[in-house]
Amino acid sequence: MDPRPFVNAYSARTRVGNWNEDQFRIERENADYERLKAAGLLRHQLVEKIKSRFLAPVKTTGHGDGHMRFGDIVQVRNDAQDTTLAVHTDNEISWTVSACKKSASSKRTSFRVVPCSGPMDELTGNTVLYGQPFALQSCVEPEWYLASDSIEKLQSLSNIAYGRNRVFMVKYLSKATMWSVTAWDPRTRLEFVDTPVLQETVYISWTSVT
Repeated sequence: MDPRPFVNAYSARTRVGNWNEDQFRIERENADYERLKAAGLLRHQLVEKIKSRFLAPVKTTGHGDGHMRFGDIVQVRNDAQDTTLAVHTDNEISWTVSACKKSASSKRTSFRVVPCSGPMDELTGNTVLYGQPFALQSCVEPEWYLASDSIEKLQSLSNIAYGRNRVFMVKYLSKATMWSVTAWDPRTRLEFVDTPVLQETVYISWTSVT
């Protein structure tokens, strides 16, 4: 007996029921798609948001005299390990500070040099001196600042090496966000005190509490 005549031989009621179910499913999926699209929650929309927020190119500031000034856009790099300091977050509560391979400057790897206190306008354009405190403001979110504190290391469970401190982001200016630089060579540090900080120069960065 040839079984082909009996293949898909459902009753009219069954065919109508299955057809309606497929239609309901398609309409529900289309409605979900439009809702997510309107809210900007589709995968490609989320990826584009991340790219525009963190990976947008940023041009670092350069001057003819090579001096670093308040208001400049800078990167914090470790040339020995060929890495650059970078920030990231998937929420608005906490930020992650890590290192990435050196590449073209972007928002996540760039910081603005700002005063630790007082109005920004008064010091914008002034040269930063060795030993002078300043703060590093994130180019992703200007309300976040780079900080470091030895107490954070003691309270954490991470295996941070002795002599090194945890680096993190905070929303307020304090002693933990007061950075300054000193010459790399200990034998010449006194010679550099109160002299302009040079761009593209190797030096040590530290905070007032580390």
